[in-house]
Amino acid sequence: MQFVLKIKDDPVYLELHKIYVVLTDEEATKDGDLRIVDESGEDYLALLILGMIQAPLAPQFGGG
Repeated sequence: MQFVLKIKDDPVYLELHKIYVVLTDEEATKDGDLRIVDESGEDYLALLILGMIQAPLAPQFGGG
């Protein structure tokens, strides 16, 4: 599963500093877009230039 983080504040419907799930969409990728899912479960096309960066999330394990 891939994730992106919204890092640029602009008038787009996405929230700043929020992590979104990325869906696989080859057509969107060819056009320079991402298909992302918001907290309501709706998916949207988002331009990569809108301040989205890949957010690799690794499992966190407690030290012991």
